[in-house]
Amino acid sequence: MPIDILHRLPSTPSPSVPLPPRGQSSKPEVSAEKNSPDEPKPHDAFDRGPRPSWLEYSGGPHQVVAPRVMQARAAGASAPADVGPGTSLSDAVYCRARHLPKDEKHKPIRALYAEADKLAKSGDYAKAADKLERALSRYEEEIDASKALGTGGVAGTSNLAAQYRVLADMKARGVEASNPPTLPELEKYFGSFDSRAERPAALTAFGAYTEAFYVHPASVGRPDEDITYSKDPSKYSVGKTIYGSEADANRAQEKSGGTRYEFTTADASEWKDVTTDRDTVGLEGGHSKSAGKRVIDCEGYAYLGEKLLGAAGYKTEQVAVQSKKGEQHAMTMLIDPSRKDSVAVVSNAEILTAASKKAALDLGFQDAMPAGAEAGPYFYGSSQHEAQVKMLHHHRKAS
Repeated sequence: MPIDILHRLPSTPSPSVPLPPRGQSSKPEVSAEKNSPDEPKPHDAFDRGPRPSWLEYSGGPHQVVAPRVMQARAAGASAPADVGPGTSLSDAVYCRARHLPKDEKHKPIRALYAEADKLAKSGDYAKAADKLERALSRYEEEIDASKALGTGGVAGTSNLAAQYRVLADMKARGVEASNPPTLPELEKYFGSFDSRAERPAALTAFGAYTEAFYVHPASVGRPDEDITYSKDPSKYSVGKTIYGSEADANRAQEKSGGTRYEFTTADASEWKDVTTDRDTVGLEGGHSKSAGKRVIDCEGYAYLGEKLLGAAGYKTEQVAVQSKKGEQHAMTMLIDPSRKDSVAVVSNAEILTAASKKAALDLGFQDAMPAGAEAGPYFYGSSQHEAQVKMLHHHRKAS
């Protein structure tokens, strides 16, 4: 089914060099999400498909190694969608609500939407959410049947109410937020949980925020999409040593005569990577149940976990892992300094806890990967870029 996009920027080329396949590997099907049996289970495979190629340059043998965040296509998943009109969810919902039939039957529905719009513009998001939820509880069938709000009118209204609930909670904790909220507003909000007593509640708040504003590509029929975030500076290796400078790598290669590897990554590392640079699902099409949500993958969720839960006082560490079949995944490790006997990980939209780092990461890996996938070593970094470079360096010969 096609997917309507509220907002999509022109696509940008992948920073990695086009690489011819070297051998064949099958794409396993993905089991259904445990809480959503009708959706493909999101999982991430950076390097499923094209393999690094050997290149020659003046300094000697050189190999480019780049992760590719691609989602395995589940059976029956639809193709990427057409681009829809650019606007925000609130603008789209209220504009369409004004086109509900102008009869007595729909008069109270139009009134509820108008009241919600007015309340939201005044900053009273809690009451605005009440109005939208009342419209759904009383008139869901009429809203759906009219199609004035599109095929996703009911879901879009529900999603907008969920976004308002997040904004209302932010206001209750002393943060007057925009819609959608900015990074400084969110950091202040999550910073309000930075205490032993309240820090665990930040995990619930994070789940509510990401559920209201984001969706994984696999859930909107785009499991094969390679999301390209901000390009990172290349890192290099010769032998067992990783170099941040190309000149240092060249000198090491001249001395050893070995192969110089170049690692290029493009992970989510800026706020625009998870906001203005991302598509937002629209009110039309087969995936309009995610209307108003931005499309991000594991790297996007990992970035959000680092920035927002880090503000709540969690000690964060970025983690990258490659399975024995080559699927790759990004996560954020969370350590509560007040509760060191419990560890959590952000893995896609899930937050999973365990008694140890390894146990938590195993849970995150298993939740994101196809059934039966076996994890290789976990690689840690202060950034996802650093973690991915370590992972690519470790697996470079296998590539």
